Amino acid sequence: DKGYQPRKFVLNESDYTLKYFVKEDRDPKATLKISEINVVFARQFKKDLVHKNTLQISYLSPANSTRHIFVYHEDAEIIVSWYQSIRCSKLHYLQTAYPQANESDLIPLLTRDFAKEGMLLKTGPRPTDAYRRRWFTLDHRKLMYSADPLDSFPKGEIFLGYKIDNYSVRVGVADGFKDEGFSFSLFTPERTYIFSASSSHERDDWMNEIQRILDRPLTTADILLCSRLIRKRIASM
Repeated sequence: DKGYQPRKFVLNESDYTLKYFVKEDRDPKATLKISEINVVFARQFKKDLVHKNTLQISYLSPANSTRHIFVYHEDAEIIVSWYQSIRCSKLHYLQTAYPQANESDLIPLLTRDFAKEGMLLKTGPRPTDAYRRRWFTLDHRKLMYSADPLDSFPKGEIFLGYKIDNYSVRVGVADGFKDEGFSFSLFTPERTYIFSASSSHERDDWMNEIQRILDRPLTTADILLCSRLIRKRIASM
């Protein structure tokens, strides 16, 4: 169901949570830790977004799968106010957790825009698999893909590691695979992913963004994210 439904949201700075309720007299549908959520203004080129004043709230669920919640309000000022309030609460949390840190070092940790989003064709792990249209979101070291831009959970999440650990991206397809035109391949220790873009410019843009991440050494947080995505993959086998 892609329809929007009324929900009550409560941002609580005493325990640093964001809760939302289906009905006020019942337990919350979900309780999100402020420290683990990211919030962005949903980009307007998501053609399925009917409402322009939309926030996308994302977090890693207890099942180690990214969850997306889309919320909107007719009044743009209210949406902006929620965005700023979540950022302020997260800053207060980080200042409490890291009292010696400078505020200028904490500001970049509050929220982050997605590096890139858009449609790509993706094929499966076998040369006989067909290409399918997927909505891709590049979020730091996660390359997520969904059947629809408004899906609550991605169909897959690819961890982008450090290039010296057998991660790379190249133009073209692996041996035996069909080339759909503006194709490129992402090599990881687990498998090779093959994509096709709508133009050479779009292909190069995706490759440059991915390469920029692969060139960056892993942080402690990156290693933790990798381990959580590995646990998810093992649990789904």
